[in-house]
Amino acid sequence: MPDVRILNSWKEISSYVGRGVRTVQRWEELYGLPVHRAAGRDRSAVYALSDEIDAWLRMGKMHDAPNGVREVTPPAAERYRMLLENAHTLVERLRVLRQQSTEILDHLRRERENHVLRKDKERATPSSDGLRKIG
Repeated sequence: MPDVRILNSWKEISSYVGRGVRTVQRWEELYGLPVHRAAGRDRSAVYALSDEIDAWLRMGKMHDAPNGVREVTPPAAERYRMLLENAHTLVERLRVLRQQSTEILDHLRRERENHVLRKDKERATPSSDGLRKIG
């Protein structure tokens, strides 16, 4: 019987399998790669046993169809709700900023037109000494 190695992290597991960390995490999530967590916690440190990994690899589970729809946990649902709320807030702020920038541009255009009209009027109006102003 071969020696069983204890793989104490995602990095060790991925190195043992010869794949990237994200790949083995995805395999655990979608295909049931045998990874263990202390006290059944979802986000604690992981470990795996090399003989379980070897058996899983021999069965070719990573080539099966992914597991069914995952259950959405309340924290995940809350985070999703908050992200949607923040996205809606940002969209509304963007709408307001676009409206304000349009109003500012319109105001600047009117001011420029008024400035040009005043300059044209000044050029056309003779000065008090009877001479026309130039430029």
